[in-house]
Amino acid sequence: MDASDVLLAQWTEQVKQIWRGMHQYRQEGLALAVLGIVLAGNAVIQRVAETLHERLSNPSKMSSYERQMQRLIDNENINVTTRLRAVFAACPSLLGPTWSHVGPRLYPV
Repeated sequence: MDASDVLLAQWTEQVKQIWRGMHQYRQEGLALAVLGIVLAGNAVIQRVAETLHERLSNPSKMSSYERQMQRLIDNENINVTTRLRAVFAACPSLLGPTWSHVGPRLYPV
């Protein structure tokens, strides 16, 4: 198990504690998305998927990560922007110095 896998497992447990009422797969998807954004350094879906594919030992294809991220964003029951803002407000160190805000598209400045 690689360091990114360990980090994902620990982060997923944190997300599950933060949003206990959210469905398990949504919690896991949100945790994966946040980790991917942090590791990639931006929130462009293709780059996040590529980074997850490179860093995680899971044999998922890059296109699978892209579809998973897109389903999370498209899910009307989850306000992704609000959820991610809450995560990054609680953990500002995740964003690093190049991010000044978290907007609807989550692009770095």
